Amino acid sequence: MDLDWSPTTSYLLYSCVALAVTFLFHTILSMKSRKLNLPPGPRGLSCIVQLLGASWNESVPELAFTWAQTYGPIMYFNAGGTKFCYLNTPELSRLVLAGEDYRALTSDRVGNFVSKFTWYDGKDLFFTKFDVIQRKKRKLFHRGVALYGDGVEKFEAIVGGELDLVLEHLDKMASTVQDVQMDQVLSEALKNILVILINGEKPSCPEDADAIVEYDLAVNKLASEDIHLVLMAAPWMRYLPGRYRRACDKVVETREKAERIMFSNMKETFDPKNLRGLTDVFLKSREEPGYEFLKDDEHIKGVLTMLFFAAHLTSRATLLNTFLILLHHPDVMANIQDEIDRVLGDRPAKVEDRQIMHYTEAVILEVLRYTTFFPLICIRNVKTDLKVENYDIPKDTLIISNIGYFHRDPKYWDDPWSFKPERFLDAKGQILPADHSVRKNLLSFGIGNRMCPGEVFARSRVFLFVTRILQRYDVMPPNSEPLVSCHPDNRVKMLVRQTPPFRCQLVPRGSPN
Repeated sequence: MDLDWSPTTSYLLYSCVALAVTFLFHTILSMKSRKLNLPPGPRGLSCIVQLLGASWNESVPELAFTWAQTYGPIMYFNAGGTKFCYLNTPELSRLVLAGEDYRALTSDRVGNFVSKFTWYDGKDLFFTKFDVIQRKKRKLFHRGVALYGDGVEKFEAIVGGELDLVLEHLDKMASTVQDVQMDQVLSEALKNILVILINGEKPSCPEDADAIVEYDLAVNKLASEDIHLVLMAAPWMRYLPGRYRRACDKVVETREKAERIMFSNMKETFDPKNLRGLTDVFLKSREEPGYEFLKDDEHIKGVLTMLFFAAHLTSRATLLNTFLILLHHPDVMANIQDEIDRVLGDRPAKVEDRQIMHYTEAVILEVLRYTTFFPLICIRNVKTDLKVENYDIPKDTLIISNIGYFHRDPKYWDDPWSFKPERFLDAKGQILPADHSVRKNLLSFGIGNRMCPGEVFARSRVFLFVTRILQRYDVMPPNSEPLVSCHPDNRVKMLVRQTPPFRCQLVPRGSPN
């Protein structure tokens, strides 16, 4: 019987063979590394086959989880010439990425395929060396989005204004007894808040914010482990028909409009005497001594698009996961509402209330742990050969903290696949201090010199959203469809994993259910 080789079948066959040859070639070149005392990990053809299979099935973090169970606290492997060292415990992550003897050697990031392709060869804030320029960009971010002094009041006013509109919309939906498409309602408010912080004003039309989000999602897909791992090893795959070229083309297609909204339009109307938002802070700073590098527009565009990408997708994931989990845990929702009634009464929450609303803070921390929507973080480049736990870590190895594993490791968390906010509370119901051993096992925002600069910003947004909505409504399962699972495995697989779309009922508190 003759086989009918369609063009698609031939393409898939040739691509798989080419990828396997590429990975194998680079692995052979790295054979000399075996003379070193490398950490345990997958080797040779078995490693290549498993990685290619996980890439195709969009399950690289799941493979990293399995490997951590097999190889222990630290593991090393070579993927197509790129050396990886995964840290599978919080202790090792803190030691290697933030310890006094290591942090100066593990604070760099190098340009990878995504940063080169998307953010002008690493002119963003994150995929760069830990140098003077990176630190100055980070300083400008804090200057533009200050959560202290007058900055707190401005932040609360922006979030509060958008939340007023959200509540107005939800009131209308509740009056019609319609199920609410929660991901759409909350995403709309989040993206408006971020555009206001960047541009100083709300988008002139909804399509503008949608265009930025479309770009965000395109980058999130391109940066997902399943696609990026292949493009790091074989960048030529972006030119062949199929999923890799589609992912790259979508980024190119959406980037121009996003940059025009966040940068080009702002540059044309810039007035140094009237700073509107973060873009203007960067534009004005280019005239300051030491900030001349910002006269290259690509530096500002790279930072702004990366900041929106990181802030929007992480806040969206945290907020939607919180409400989806509350739908499955009405007892947790009731406890938050009890705390709201006791501490706030009828007044809106302020950022400073986080310090006294211990249970609500514990819920947010447990959402971050339970969902771990960014399972492989802290991608750092080793400056020189290192010794870690008597193992050799070669220069230019990429260090990754496998929080997707140790956030669910029963060694650190009792019953890790259950949602338990009380694990972050002491016997008196007070939030555990940041230096408590339990808190130190949670590394959702990274660790060390490259820790996410927007942690306070992100957690404050989620806190204000959750308290304002639960102050007014009970969140209940939908009438029109089955309730979506809140299990961490039920996520849309991207770099920053998102909840699937879901509906719910919002019932005014005190109404008969």
